[in-house]
Amino acid sequence: MLLHKGAITIPHGGLQITTSTKSITLATVESIVELHEWLSDNRYPARSYKFNPKHGDANHKALPHSDRLHGYLPSAQLLTDETATNNLLKKAIGETQEGDLWFYDDTKGCFIYFENQGNTPQHEYHAYHLHYEEKNYNRIKVEKQRIVQPAIPSCT
Repeated sequence: MLLHKGAITIPHGGLQITTSTKSITLATVESIVELHEWLSDNRYPARSYKFNPKHGDANHKALPHSDRLHGYLPSAQLLTDETATNNLLKKAIGETQEGDLWFYDDTKGCFIYFENQGNTPQHEYHAYHLHYEEKNYNRIKVEKQRIVQPAIPSCT
């Protein structure tokens, strides 16, 4: 994959590179957004969503959790089903390869936050949606997200 930002003219289908023994076609993109899309679709190993009853999903209500100081508190709700959650997880970004991830969910009007399940070979994450000022929202780097998702509303 080559990001060229319009610096060179690329024939339709990609950049052809030929050596004395073989020829390959290198896929190209002109923007960071296109590069993000390509990486999201071609990431290896792929990430996977793991259902967590604490946060529920589109078909299951989140369960309250215990807090020593305040008793039982509502948990953040995951608003999407498994298919939609996996599709958003493919596109999510973060600070480190092992850390938590996030992505702005246009259909729900808020961020979805993916917590890494730990050191697993399956690259598993559980998820929940967050609105401004909810717990863990401060971990989301909105300006970083706007690099690959420029249409995020400014009120987030």
